[in-house]
Amino acid sequence: MEAELLIEPLHIRRYYLAAKYVLKLKSLKGNNYIINSLNDLYRLCQNCYWRRKSKPLLIVTHENIKTTPVYCSQRMEMFSLDTWVSSVDLTDVIRINVACVDKAKDSYDVGTLKNLCEKFVFRNYGTFYKIYTDASKQKENVGVAWFDPQSGNNVSKGIWYKTIQPTLLRFAWFEGFQIGRPELVTAFRLRSGHVPLNSFLHLIKLKVSPYCDVCKIVDDVYH
Repeated sequence: MEAELLIEPLHIRRYYLAAKYVLKLKSLKGNNYIINSLNDLYRLCQNCYWRRKSKPLLIVTHENIKTTPVYCSQRMEMFSLDTWVSSVDLTDVIRINVACVDKAKDSYDVGTLKNLCEKFVFRNYGTFYKIYTDASKQKENVGVAWFDPQSGNNVSKGIWYKTIQPTLLRFAWFEGFQIGRPELVTAFRLRSGHVPLNSFLHLIKLKVSPYCDVCKIVDDVYH
């Protein structure tokens, strides 16, 4: 359902926030107290108490990206005036006006404004690839960090959905259609495979067999 509504699953959103936090810490040059504390907690999580328990998300994230190289320096040339003023042509990089947004920002609701901006970006920059970046500063130390939201996803989940929706949606497929809520719910369930057929009932352990009672083949939506 979250995929149908263009909402990233909760575990991905939680991992994204944790990864962004850890990468931001890594971008601080020098001895970092919090990183050292995470290393200590990681070592504590190796004892027998945690063998059958889920480790804290921040520790798991730190473990996954602790070897990720993050650029860190005293001065970032890309943010210096010399670089921006003399070396970079911003004509096609920074857009001051977006044609489809012709009113004050606070006159739109968040969802509408997001959709308008995403349509503009997709229409004008169709081949773009989205990553998230951040910068940190601590006293005299500065650094940058990045996060790729499409990396590390569990490819073993959503196999059925991927057969009918192989690529990520830019816009909701039902946008612009006059469809009632009951019909949308039915469509969501069919597209996600969450329907009371033997294959799904077997998956949630309500049926012994995933096969059709008559044909003896897998009783899924295609069947």
